[in-house]
Amino acid sequence: MKSLIAVLALGLLLAASQVQAAEQITGATLLEQCRAAVARFEGAALPPESNIASAFCLGYLAGVEHLYTFMQSADPPPRFCLPADTPMGQVARTVTTYLRTHPERQQVNGITAVLLALGEAYPCPGPR
Repeated sequence: MKSLIAVLALGLLLAASQVQAAEQITGATLLEQCRAAVARFEGAALPPESNIASAFCLGYLAGVEHLYTFMQSADPPPRFCLPADTPMGQVARTVTTYLRTHPERQQVNGITAVLLALGEAYPCPGPR
């Protein structure tokens, strides 16, 4: 279930980032989005836009949890240098292409898969 929520939320994050690429996710953003998640878990009936906010919150939190887990185990963590103007649609294409061409990576933690894909596609210049 966690994986399904993370996948759905990643899609929502990518879509939201594509539309509002310059908007930063702040504590205020999370507060607004996560209120819907709390209401959902408390049994409230939510309108469709609140379900989207709830999924955004849960996916964001799952992503942070996955990143934290990954950072504790990676030595050294994969690096990538994504150009600032790269559209999120291109990032999604990069990740899906990587996972199709590296089926052995399809079972790893989602954040690990993304970091490996971006590290391969957008290596940083200079020594690692």
